[in-house]
Amino acid sequence: MLDDYNAENKPWPNQIGEFRAMLTLVSEENLKEFEKPSDEGVSLTALSSARPGDHIAVKLTFAGMDLSNDLGANVTYDFKIIAPDGSLYGGVSRTGLTALIGRVPTRFFVFDNNPTPIAVFAPHSSPGKYTFNAVITDNIGHHTLSLSQEIALTK
Repeated sequence: MLDDYNAENKPWPNQIGEFRAMLTLVSEENLKEFEKPSDEGVSLTALSSARPGDHIAVKLTFAGMDLSNDLGANVTYDFKIIAPDGSLYGGVSRTGLTALIGRVPTRFFVFDNNPTPIAVFAPHSSPGKYTFNAVITDNIGHHTLSLSQEIALTK
């Protein structure tokens, strides 16, 4: 029975203890999946490439964060995009963004960052691989995960 459970419940690609998180880059249109009732599930199409003007949603999903005594969660994240030349794209790094703050029924539901940052590449952006980096922090459990995804910008 334990083998069946483990086969169906593979660990997330990024986790520390029970706190786990994933960074997925999807089209802004694909965010509609998160509006569906929870019993319908979410079907995401991760992006591996984009063109200038495309709207890319930076979606974080996470679970297993520690809770306060009153069942409160406090999860924040930092986010930045690194250009192909190694520079900070747009010259902006966002810090202290709220992923989830407040009471929750259980820490093992899958939660997501909402509102979701949307990245739009400028027409003059250089083609190449852009790295989306997020650092998500469970502020109650004092756990931090570094997440990264690449996307190829084509003209």
